Amino acid sequence: MRSILLNLHKIIKLLISILLFLSIFYIYVNDELKLLINPRYNIFILCAEVILLIIIIHLAAMLAEKSNHNSVTSVFSYFLFIFIVISLGSISYENYQSNISQKKGFDINIENAETSINKRYSASSDINADNMEKIIEENNTVVFEDKDFLEIHDKIYDKIDDYIGKPVKITGYVYRIDNFEENYFIISRLAMYCCAADAVLVGMVCDSRDFNFKFEPNAWFEIEGLMVKKILVFSEGRTELPVIKITSFSKIKSLSSPYVYPNF
Repeated sequence: MRSILLNLHKIIKLLISILLFLSIFYIYVNDELKLLINPRYNIFILCAEVILLIIIIHLAAMLAEKSNHNSVTSVFSYFLFIFIVISLGSISYENYQSNISQKKGFDINIENAETSINKRYSASSDINADNMEKIIEENNTVVFEDKDFLEIHDKIYDKIDDYIGKPVKITGYVYRIDNFEENYFIISRLAMYCCAADAVLVGMVCDSRDFNFKFEPNAWFEIEGLMVKKILVFSEGRTELPVIKITSFSKIKSLSSPYVYPNF
């Protein structure tokens, strides 16, 4: 009886390990891992997969040997690993962007908006400081490319006056702030430093008053316009912010990932 119980525990351990390995592998090959962690840390996930594979081989070898070594694991440990496997398999990516945006919100400090509005990644902006001039010189337009999104975002908030009147092109999804003026919205992305837990919503305020069009929340758009500076009224008070006055736009299909990442 004891031998049967020990073998049962070994089988359960082996099955849980295999399920965990396959769950992580599935997320990785389907390019969904980038919704959970910064791609620069994928190497650690691959290392974890190698370790899991070694554990699976070891457990399979132990089961084949039919060893009577007492390796009974607590029920709590099983529940812990089963919970991880179920959690990985039950993540809903369909409304992922919307759910994160609603939880994180748009961080506004009215007293010092220019230096504090969603500027949690400013340490990275100095790395590509010289790129701003190159980006503008290429076609006389400030283009928010994914690879430089946060650097451009921070530069504009740092020195608003330097970019007034500049043409701007940006891609993102619509985020609306409660009690915000109807014709204004945030063209947004999610900035991730390490993982989804530390993601913050970043973006530029857009002025759509020249268009009789409803920019629905969470819809994706490619927007072109001119950079201006306006005093806007939020529930917390009034503040002066850079604003994109829209000159043209096109609705686009949602990108595979709403995230942008800081350069290191």
